[in-house]
Amino acid sequence: MLFFFLLLVDCPIARGQFSVYHPFPDSNAYWCSTGFVGGGDCEYFMSSFATDGHIQLNGFQYIQLAHYEISERWICSHGVNSFLWSRNIDTTMYYLREDTVNHKSWIKKGLSVPETTFYDLNVQVGDTLDSSNVPGAVVPNDIVTSIDSVLIGGNYRKRVNCNYGGCTFTGLDTSFIEGIGATQGLTYPHGCFESEFLLSQFRENDSIVIDNSAFSNGFFVCQMPTGMVSDPEKFKACLSPNPFKENATLAISQKNLPLVFTLCDLVGHVIWVQIVRESTTIIHRNSLPDGLYIYQLTNDEGPVASGKLIVN
Repeated sequence: MLFFFLLLVDCPIARGQFSVYHPFPDSNAYWCSTGFVGGGDCEYFMSSFATDGHIQLNGFQYIQLAHYEISERWICSHGVNSFLWSRNIDTTMYYLREDTVNHKSWIKKGLSVPETTFYDLNVQVGDTLDSSNVPGAVVPNDIVTSIDSVLIGGNYRKRVNCNYGGCTFTGLDTSFIEGIGATQGLTYPHGCFESEFLLSQFRENDSIVIDNSAFSNGFFVCQMPTGMVSDPEKFKACLSPNPFKENATLAISQKNLPLVFTLCDLVGHVIWVQIVRESTTIIHRNSLPDGLYIYQLTNDEGPVASGKLIVN
């Protein structure tokens, strides 16, 4: 009887390991991927992303991802780089939004392109990934082989494991993890034939959560996207108390007024918009339900500050 009792206690714990959803971080986060493609030419990659505030687009709230990618193509023979053929640098800004209720995210590469499905954590074992649920970093026609959890940074996160049967040699397996992305990089496909990609490092809140730098291609060192160095003179805003029950005070550090205060839910829907004309402004709860919200302050030049607001 004791044996069966232990089974009953243990099973709910296993299922509950990823019952709490961990969304993508909306601030102070950094991803770095390195890659290699062989063949007649050898091409090396380094791609980094860093959260860079929020922006409202088409009624939804997006996380801005500053991006820096460098690639070099060499004429190589037997693993020896003999001639630099070309070099390319890409600094396109990415935009990520997430539905934390339905565990799904979308991404835009630049403002002028439509969003595409990024990661869908609702897939089941046996599903074939296609344009409706394929993350940007997993090749379509991958088959979901298993779903489990992995302990990262003190938290269990849901992990979806996939297999692609179209590769003749390496790179058959990959995984994507909630709130982090694929194991080969935030937006890179997994390796196939003579190619290899790896999430070299993931940092959140100034702490290294994942570090595979010792196994990267060794050609490029991870670099932060340009312009991501902290600036002590940068516009700052403070909303307190936070959490609050009836009202909170918004205080800003500079008088470049007026500003627009926009409040959104976690799905990205705009709840209300308020004009800020003073350095201190009272934000009233009104009939706002308990919960977690995202706010953003913008001026004529775009977003200047953003943060989380808790009502209870």
